[in-house]
Amino acid sequence: MFPTLLLLASLLFFPTSISSKVRQTVIITGGNRGIGFSACKKLAASNDWSIILACKSKERALKAISTIPTSQGRENIEILELDLSDLKSVKNFATEIIKSKRVINVLACNAGIQLTGSGNKPQRTKDGFESTVGVNHLGHFLLVSLLLKSIKNVKGSRIVFTGSGVHNPDEPGGNVGIAAGLGDLSGLKDGFKDPIAMVDGGKYDPDKAYKDSKLVSTSISLVF
Repeated sequence: MFPTLLLLASLLFFPTSISSKVRQTVIITGGNRGIGFSACKKLAASNDWSIILACKSKERALKAISTIPTSQGRENIEILELDLSDLKSVKNFATEIIKSKRVINVLACNAGIQLTGSGNKPQRTKDGFESTVGVNHLGHFLLVSLLLKSIKNVKGSRIVFTGSGVHNPDEPGGNVGIAAGLGDLSGLKDGFKDPIAMVDGGKYDPDKAYKDSKLVSTSISLVF
C-alpha cells in the first residue's frame, strides 16, 4: 500500500489555484491493476477526477473497472489502448490525446513489468529492445516527449513516475544481487537491440534489468 499512497499523494497534492469545481484529468498508464488501479479507484470515488486508463488490454481494463460500483465513480473512468512495448502504439495514443485537445492535468507513468526469474534469454519489445527497460523506460520516455508540450501548457500540470527503491543499492531489494548501474550507457549508444540487452552493454541479468529500468525512470524526471 505504501507505493500506492505515494502515487496518490503525488496526484492529489494540487495547487489550490485550480478550481475544485472542474474535474481534473489524469492519464494513468497500467491503471488496470496493482498500484495504478488502487489509485484509479480512490481518484474515481473522489468525483474530482476524470481518469484515462492507458492500458495494453482493453478487455482486462474493462474487467477491472467492472468491479468498481457506479456509485464509486466508475463513470469517471475512460479506457484507451496503450502498449508501451510498441512505439507505434505510443505514438498513436499520443496523437489521439493531442487531436482530441483534451486538457491533461496529470500524466502518471505507472505501468511496468518485472521479468526477474524469467531466465537468461532476454524478451524483446516489438521494436527489438529488451522488454524491461523498453516498457518501463523507453515507452514512457517517448510518451512524455510527445505529450510534454501539451501538458506544460496547462497551469499546475504535472508528470508523475511510479518509482522503486531497488534502483538504490543501499535500499532493501536494491542491495540483493547485482546493483543497478548504467555504466557509460554503451548499450543505449549502440542501439539496445539484439544482441544488446543491458543499458550498460553488459551480460543480460533480468533482476539488474529491472533495477536499471527504475534507475533510468528516476533520472527521466530530472531530464524533463
